[in-house]
Amino acid sequence: MLTRGMEFSNTPTHGTMKELIKTPELFGTPAYEWLDAKGKITKRFAAFTARVPAGYKGVADVRLAGQKLEIIERETGQVIKLDFEDGKL
Repeated sequence: MLTRGMEFSNTPTHGTMKELIKTPELFGTPAYEWLDAKGKITKRFAAFTARVPAGYKGVADVRLAGQKLEIIERETGQVIKLDFEDGKL
């Protein structure tokens, strides 16, 4: 059995703010945002598990398509679909 873990935090890298500013993006996504005083921001996250076939090549992308979460396999482009409705997997 293989188990992997993910940690969600307020920064994608460890270290000081100076270090964070040096890396403004991670995988094409902004690594930080500025929030003005008395500002407000809302974030949503989802966690999921999925069975993959033996020999799976890894994940190229994960995307939301209508009421399905699609996991796209690297190299083959094959798609694993999970039901996703009203923000719940």
